[in-house]
Amino acid sequence: MKHLFSSLSLVSLKDTFHRIMRRFPLPVILSLIITGIIVFLIASNTQNDYIATILVKIVISLSVVFFLSVGISLFCESDKKIDNFKKMLFQWAVLIFWVLFYLNMNTDIDNFETIIYVILTLVWTASLILFSPFISHFWLDKKYKNYFEYFYKISVVFLFTWIVAIVLTLLWNGAILAVETLFDINYSSSWDIYGYWTTLALALFTPLFFLSEIPEQDFFKQKNHEESLFFSFLIRFIAIPFIYIYFCILYTYSVRLLLSFGDWPKWEISWLVIAFSIFWYLCYIFSYNFEVHKSGHNAIVFFRKYFPYAVIPQIAILFYAIWLRIHQYDLTINRYFVVVFWLWLLGISLYFIISKPKSLIYIPASLTAIIVLISIGPWSVYNLPLERQLSRLENNLMQANILQNWEITPLENYSDIDDELSRQIYDGIEYICRFQTCSSLRDIFPTIMEEIETKDFNDYQNATWDYQYYSHITLKNPEQIKKEYSGVSDWKYIQKISDTIKVRSYNPNNNNDLEFIEVNRSTPYDLFPLNISWYEEMYDIDPSSSTSLKIDMREEKLIFSWENNQEIDSVNISELFTRLRAWWTSDWELLFEFSSDIRNYKILVNYGRIPLEKVPSDYDGEYTDFWYFSWYVLVGNK
Repeated sequence: MKHLFSSLSLVSLKDTFHRIMRRFPLPVILSLIITGIIVFLIASNTQNDYIATILVKIVISLSVVFFLSVGISLFCESDKKIDNFKKMLFQWAVLIFWVLFYLNMNTDIDNFETIIYVILTLVWTASLILFSPFISHFWLDKKYKNYFEYFYKISVVFLFTWIVAIVLTLLWNGAILAVETLFDINYSSSWDIYGYWTTLALALFTPLFFLSEIPEQDFFKQKNHEESLFFSFLIRFIAIPFIYIYFCILYTYSVRLLLSFGDWPKWEISWLVIAFSIFWYLCYIFSYNFEVHKSGHNAIVFFRKYFPYAVIPQIAILFYAIWLRIHQYDLTINRYFVVVFWLWLLGISLYFIISKPKSLIYIPASLTAIIVLISIGPWSVYNLPLERQLSRLENNLMQANILQNWEITPLENYSDIDDELSRQIYDGIEYICRFQTCSSLRDIFPTIMEEIETKDFNDYQNATWDYQYYSHITLKNPEQIKKEYSGVSDWKYIQKISDTIKVRSYNPNNNNDLEFIEVNRSTPYDLFPLNISWYEEMYDIDPSSSTSLKIDMREEKLIFSWENNQEIDSVNISELFTRLRAWWTSDWELLFEFSSDIRNYKILVNYGRIPLEKVPSDYDGEYTDFWYFSWYVLVGNK
């Protein structure tokens, strides 16, 4: 790490910056733009969600393109046939990719599909750096003699870049905190200082450090491999020993599974095999030098010789686990990733078993190629699982006679459909809404979704007007309200659609499987004006409340007791639960009045989670850990 820290002189820093600009002009510019945008967001503290969303999207997309530009620059450096004009054209291609990437990002950056889209693109653009200098000589095995040295060097650079990022962020923020504390500095924008420095550390200084440490072409002419003692220690005494431990754990579970073959393998086995296999292959690459230079011990030699063979049985277990679930529930995004990584593990393992020349570059290169492949086209991770789940949902709706001649005919009662089929339809609606997008359901439920959206906007508009009226705020016009309206939540779509067609996600005959509903309202403006002059005490009730007032969720009672738990008053509030269950997918009241012989009670519902039906007397399942609520109770003596 000599370039930035060998000397702190201005001349040295200037020379380093010029060298970085000569090699990576576009990444440096992107880093400066990202830093400027984040600083602007912190300084302006913009309240305009639309502008803030656009700027955040720009930052995310530029961060992804930063790595792509670095990879392309390294590729251009490695091929002497590429002149400066062609290098410029390649960087313009990077900017075109950025425009396309940005335009394809969902407006809702918190959307699950958007998150997957960003992560996948970020992974393959960053992975490109691991082998981009060798792309132009991809089929020349002799070029790969230097690949391990490059991979090792760039991996060390990635590792130390993370360390520099953490150190710069924590230490300097700690210094700012110390100055504020010791000199009693306190002003309204003090938190912005931490944001500014964190931005400079992560968006400017860290990327510059990373770019300064990437090996140049002269590095490939060196014959001596500079081994990092820290990295060597990690591989020899931490990574390799734990690989043997992980193998023992997975193979022990595999033996147990074979002894009871009728039992389904745990779903976690799929991701454990994938995660450990990627970790194993990384160690396989890093341990290459120990084998070549005969500097490893027997455990490393044994690992490198038999590891590809040992992975095959685990790949078989992985195939068995994913086949069972796809056969039962069809393809989802998670299962799609498992299938793809299963194919990659199988292919790379067979390559290292069958092929005599074992080029390490095929590990990162093949994984990057697969990630790019599943990110585009009708077979992509965004399209294929969705199409399969939509088709499955349509078939289930037809089987239940809910979808007839491509028109929805809701059931009259929940009991008019088989419990298992009801659960599958509900799960299909929930999956598509939560992990893809509810808009995909519009072709199946056009009328229902239009009614949901119209009613939700009207409720929002009326609540906004009520709030403004009682708060004496200048009324907003309909266009302003429409602009601020965020739309229907995924959870409301799921609730309303399933309630309309009369399907649910549980089996009422199973005493250990209760279905819960959410009861809350984020804008309780229709409560006002509220007469509370009569009350003498007010309690904030929740499951962990230590007050003398309790709500028994099983018996559906409001209980008043002293510290010795001696009951002095109780009221049956089953009517409250009945009304909430009846209104949980439509408008419902927030305030409920009850009386006993000695007290009056008013219960103000804040939010809660209650069972869809009253708990059966013979219910023996675990329920206390899953019920949560926060209600206010006003108490007054008669």
